[in-house]
Amino acid sequence: MASDRRSAPISLGMIARTRVAIDPESLRAAVRSVLARHPMARARLRTGLSGRRWWFPDVSADDAAVATVAVLTGDDGDDVWARFADLCSRPFDLAAAPPLRVLHMRLPGGDAVALAAHHVALDGLSVATLLRAILELSAPPSDVPEMAPRAGGPTAEATERAVANPVRPAGCRPATAGPGRPARGRLPDLAVPRRWLPGRVAVTAARRTRHDRALAERHHPTYGVHSETLPVPKPRQPTCGGPATVNDLLLAAAQAAVERWNSAAGRATGTLRMRMPINIRERDGDAALGNHTGEAVIATTSRERQRPDILLATVRRQTVASKAADRPAGARVPAGVVASLPGPVRHALLRVAVALARPLLMPAASVTNLGRIPDLPAAGTAGPQVTSFHFAAFAGMPQGLVITAVGYGDELYLTFCYHRDLFDPCAVRRFAALYRTALGELS
Repeated sequence: MASDRRSAPISLGMIARTRVAIDPESLRAAVRSVLARHPMARARLRTGLSGRRWWFPDVSADDAAVATVAVLTGDDGDDVWARFADLCSRPFDLAAAPPLRVLHMRLPGGDAVALAAHHVALDGLSVATLLRAILELSAPPSDVPEMAPRAGGPTAEATERAVANPVRPAGCRPATAGPGRPARGRLPDLAVPRRWLPGRVAVTAARRTRHDRALAERHHPTYGVHSETLPVPKPRQPTCGGPATVNDLLLAAAQAAVERWNSAAGRATGTLRMRMPINIRERDGDAALGNHTGEAVIATTSRERQRPDILLATVRRQTVASKAADRPAGARVPAGVVASLPGPVRHALLRVAVALARPLLMPAASVTNLGRIPDLPAAGTAGPQVTSFHFAAFAGMPQGLVITAVGYGDELYLTFCYHRDLFDPCAVRRFAALYRTALGELS
C-alpha cells in the first residue's frame, strides 16, 4: 500500500476487441456475477485502530456502476487507446468502490471491453481471469449480427492490425514546450535523474507536468499507451541454462533498446537494471484472485548489450536463477517485525521506507509477460469472439516505462505503457521502433 501515490496510481489494465457488438445490460450483469464469485474483485479498504484492512461486502447495485459505456462514432484506434489510458490513470477510491472498473466501447467494426484494476488488490493474471469471465458471460444483442468484412474490403484481421498500429505522419515530432509545460520526450535518455538516485540507472523524468498539479476542471491522464502486434518470436539458438524463452527475448530486447536510445542521445549507460514480475501464487498454494506478484531484477552491463548472443545468454542465466529461487526478492517482507508494531506506526514507517527505496524497488523499466491466453469464446460458453488482447501495467516515476506482452492466437500483442513525464506519443513510437529492431536481431 505504501508504494501507491495519488498522482500516479499503480494500476493494471487489459483491453479486448470483439467481432460483434455486446449488449450493455448483459455486460453489467456479467460484471455483477463476476464480483459475486471473486471476493477480491469487490474488496474495500476499512481504516481502524490496527491500520487499513480489506473487507468484502456483498455485491450491491452500486457495484454495477464500475461498468460504463462509451459510444465512439468512428473506428479510431487512437481514441480507443486514449480512453484506455484514461481509464487506468484515474485515481481509485478503495474505501468506496471496488478495485476495478470496466469500460465498454461501442465501435462500428466490433466492440472493445477494457478493464482497469488497482495493483495493490489484483495482479496481471487476476485481471486476465476477470476479463475472460466477464466476456464469457456477456452476450451480443439479439438484433445485431456478426460484423463480417465487406466484399473486396479488408479482412477482420487486417482491420484489427490497422487499428492496433495506425499509420502516423512521417514528420512526427515531440510536442513543443509551452508556458509551464515541458516537451515530453525531448530528453531521450533513460539514465537516472540525479534527484532520484545518483549513480543508478532508471528512467529520466522531465519536470513535473500539469497532471501533478491540483485537479481543476477535468482529469488529465497520467499514463499513455502504444500498442504493437507482432508474430510470436522464436529464439535463434540455445543459450546458457537451456533454450531461451520468449520472455528472455522480450527482456533482452528491452535492454538493447534502452542502450541504443541512450547512445543516440549521447548518454552512456552503465549497468542497466530492469524489473521482471514473477507469479508466486503456486508457491504460496493460493489459487484465489489477488496480488501474488514477486519480482526479480535483471541487470546487464554495456559490454554485454553490444552483442545479441552475449546479451541473451546473460538475461537467460538470471531469469533461470530467479524462477528457481524459493521466493522472489519482491516478496520478502519482515512479517514478524512489522506485525508487532501498532497499525498507524506500521503504516507510516512503511510509507517512509518505500519512498526512500522506490528507485531501487522500481528501476528503469519493467517487462511483464502474461504468456498465452486461450482463445475466446471457450468451449461451452456463448461469449463473443475476441480478436485481440492487450495487457497494460503502469507505475509512476522513476519507473516510467513498462513493456507488457500477451500471446493470443498466433500473435504477440505488445503494449508500451509510459508515464507522461517520460514520453509523449511521438517519442514512445520511436522507442518502440528500436525495440522491434532489437527483437528481430535476437530472434
